[in-house]
Amino acid sequence: MPEQNCTCQNQVPERRICEVRGYYQGTTNIRRLLVYYSIKNKKFIRGYISGTRISGSIIYRLYEGTYIRFNAEYWSKSDPPYQLEACLVKIKCPDNRMTIENVACAVIKYRNPRWLMQNPQILPQFFDFASAIPAYHRYPSIDFDRVYSEEEHNKLIEFIQKCMYIVEGEENE
Repeated sequence: MPEQNCTCQNQVPERRICEVRGYYQGTTNIRRLLVYYSIKNKKFIRGYISGTRISGSIIYRLYEGTYIRFNAEYWSKSDPPYQLEACLVKIKCPDNRMTIENVACAVIKYRNPRWLMQNPQILPQFFDFASAIPAYHRYPSIDFDRVYSEEEHNKLIEFIQKCMYIVEGEENE
């Protein structure tokens, strides 16, 4: 049998894994949460929590690629006190140096959590994320097993790409 020399022209490049950190904090006046959402799997990504009930890090090991980063900030002395942000981000790890590039961001600011639930412009991913913001001395809790429908997923990406900026009380302005 003749010897065959095979050179593959279509080799898949090696996918690098990046360590990315999120965070959480649940104190009296400040509540914060930063998590990642998988565009491929249409759900929030479960990370490893390192910290106490008051504050800590959420460590993710993600492949290079495009994700959605959800960030929540609550500060009782701010007006409005709640801010939700969803950003389309590209994560890269050239030479073991992780970089995150923001592609587009959408921001929602509000005073009353009921307004968020009653507003038809707000997508289910924002509801779930807002309800995961840690309460006083609590860990964040989010349903990592919920997979969003194709329609909900596409609306979320479109919402972010439009760079929506919604503030409670300014909907009709």
